Amino acid sequence: MEKVLVRNKLFKVSAYTIKKHNKKIKVFRISEPAKVVVLPFLNNNTLLLEHQYRAAINRYIYEIPAGAIERGEKPVKAAARELEEETGYTANSLKFLFWMYSSPGLSTEILYAYSAHNLIKSSRNPDEDEIIDVKKIRLDKALQLIKNNTIRDAKTIACILYYLRFIKRK
Repeated sequence: MEKVLVRNKLFKVSAYTIKKHNKKIKVFRISEPAKVVVLPFLNNNTLLLEHQYRAAINRYIYEIPAGAIERGEKPVKAAARELEEETGYTANSLKFLFWMYSSPGLSTEILYAYSAHNLIKSSRNPDEDEIIDVKKIRLDKALQLIKNNTIRDAKTIACILYYLRFIKRK
């Protein structure tokens, strides 16, 4: 039996007990909607990264654009919307890369990752709680920022490394 501990517009936290391998295990789960993440390229060697303030950790971190998929919205449409809202660019080409669980030990959240190409300057319209500076960073510099632990956001690290290993090498 699931007991809802917290529910708001972003997520639901619940507790319940399961039985696996003759053991009872108390489980806490955060149920949240799927999200998109976008790896935006100004050209073959330059990314747009966000230097965004995150209140939960009380610091700015480097990230790629991301956001929730709205009810009934296709992931690719959400990716296009989030890219423009957060960076002020639209993409002529969005390519699906992969999907991942963000934190499967606790959350149901799925992230759909895209790369964005042939960007066109538009206008930014970030959510009221978003404090974002958009930075142009060369791909080789982004890799160095991952190596020296300046980029600490898991979705950003996963997307950059995936792109370099499986897409750019081709």
